[in-house]
Amino acid sequence: VRDGDVAWSGPAAGLVAPSMTSWVQSRLARLNDHACAVLATAAILDRFDRVLVEVADVAPAAVETALNSAVDAGLLDRAVAGLRFHRDLTRDAVVRLAPPFRTEALHRRAADALARHNAAPEERARHLEAVGERGPAAVLLVEASRRSLTAHALASAEDLAARALSLASDVDTTANARDLLAASLAEQGRWAEALEQDRTLVDGGRADATVVGRMADTALHAGRCDEAATLLSSVPADLLRAPSRGRLRATIALCRGELESAVELGEAAVRDALAHDDVATTCASLDVLGRTLDLLGRHDKAAGALEQWVSLANEASLV
Repeated sequence: VRDGDVAWSGPAAGLVAPSMTSWVQSRLARLNDHACAVLATAAILDRFDRVLVEVADVAPAAVETALNSAVDAGLLDRAVAGLRFHRDLTRDAVVRLAPPFRTEALHRRAADALARHNAAPEERARHLEAVGERGPAAVLLVEASRRSLTAHALASAEDLAARALSLASDVDTTANARDLLAASLAEQGRWAEALEQDRTLVDGGRADATVVGRMADTALHAGRCDEAATLLSSVPADLLRAPSRGRLRATIALCRGELESAVELGEAAVRDALAHDDVATTCASLDVLGRTLDLLGRHDKAAGALEQWVSLANEASLV
């Protein structure tokens, strides 16, 4: 706290109460300098594996001796999965008490070692961010967000993309981060937030078919049929795949209450998607078609569309 303003001292420093810092300091006093250095390395890494040995740059036996002394001092606990800090705050206090020049060097060595061991990009990004390497950290977080989105870990994808966006300094990384943020928000059903991010993306020059098509889809989910139609019409026919365009057109017609047109467009979208071997779009088009037929009172045909949807989805492991 300085002049009434509160500021974080850095992502790795954490907020540690003075009483905890004093307790950890008293326990560190029981260790020799070598053990303190190894423990600081473990705290920076939050690992107790071969990467720790590599970053500490000492023999494995010496690392083991240092960690055993930290256990005896009450700073580390033995668990089923191995060693761990007594509390997360214990680890944060160890980091805070380490000399800044040492922590910066350890973060840099950690980032290099983790890259050699093909560690998760978000873990590597944490160390780069800690030493002010914001641009490279943002690139890694974009990669991590994309992996999470592919795995349908939507909350993680959103968090990683938002972090990347806050760190990015170049146009491409900023656009990639915002694209992933919009995609993760849309997948979560947060339509208004996704549209806001996509509009910013388009305003910044990323007006490609994927983004505008997603915007049209998002606008439809938000019940903004006219906006979706305007967005869809702005994408040249050769830039948006026929199955996706057909499914969107059928959905717009359904949203407007143009049911006969929605049936015609839905059937065409199903045919196009099947011809392109696009199972996901086929199922989405069958969903639109089935709902439209049901509204028209053609319940047998609606049931047939639903049965085909279930069969295709099961075969493709979509459900």
